[in-house]
Order: sequence, then structure tokens, then C-alpha cells
Amino acid sequence: EAGYPELLKTVLPNWWAMTARAETPDAEVQWLAEQLKAALAEPQLRDTYHRMGMVVTYESAEQLAKELPAEAETWRKTVERLGIRVE
Repeated sequence: EAGYPELLKTVLPNWWAMTARAETPDAEVQWLAEQLKAALAEPQLRDTYHRMGMVVTYESAEQLAKELPAEAETWRKTVERLGIRVE
């Protein structure tokens, strides 16, 4: 934690998301979401990730869209407070 307890909320629980270009047709986005959800439900995949210390979950595009602004704000505040600058 190094004196930054809020990092425990953001750094330790890593997550990944699949995204598509904004102009991707809704039907294709829905198909991709269904395929991803099915793959993440496969016991072999879940077991493989579990052995690596990961917990597999699925969230809809709508849920991700709700969570991303808060995630971005957390990192914006962290970067600002730590004085991180791009060189």
C-alpha cells in the first residue's frame, strides 16, 4: 500500500474488459458479449484462471459503462495527488 490505502481498491483487484469500436453494430456487440459470457462460464477456463489466483466474473456492457467513470476518477485523483507527470 505504501501509504496510499486507496490503491488497495484499484491496484490489487485487476480487471479486464473487452471493448469494440463505437460504430460496431449492436447485433455484433451482442454476439461478442454472448460468446464472452459463454467462454467465461466454461469450467476449464475458470479453473485455469483460479489456479492463477483470479476470480472470473462477467459484467454487461451497461454495467461496465456505469463503472468506468468512477474508475477513471479514482486514477485521476491518484495521479494528481502523487504528482505523476508524463515526460
